[in-house]
Amino acid sequence: MEPESESESVISPTFEQGHKTFNLFTTELPEVREGTLGITGDIYSLPSLIVNTGDNVTIHFFNTDVDTVDKHTFTIDSPYNINEEVMNGQQITISFIANQTGIFKYSCANFPKTMNGELVVLP
Repeated sequence: MEPESESESVISPTFEQGHKTFNLFTTELPEVREGTLGITGDIYSLPSLIVNTGDNVTIHFFNTDVDTVDKHTFTIDSPYNINEEVMNGQQITISFIANQTGIFKYSCANFPKTMNGELVVLP
C-alpha cells in the first residue's frame, strides 16, 4: 500500500520481518505556557514504540526545536543503556537489538517531566 502523502511516509514507522524503523521527532504543545505551568510543552512525536523480541530497532531521532539552545536526548536505561543527545535542527540514528521483553521508559534527560514514552518489547 502506497503512503497517501510524502509526509505520511516520513512519520509512519516501517515494519519488516525482524526489523522496526521509527522516525521520532521533538514537538511542542503550543497550549502549554512554561511561565504559567512551570513545565515546558516539549514532547516526543511517538509516545510508544512497539517491537518484538529479537527485532533490530532503528530510531531516526530528529530535533525539530527552533530554540537554538534546546538540546534533546533519547535516554533509556537498563538493559539498553542508550543516552543520545541531538542539537536543534539535527538528527541522529540509534540502532539496537530488542533482546529483553518488557516495557522500558524512555525520556529526554533535559525535559523528563514532559518528554517521555515507552518501548514495548513483545515476546
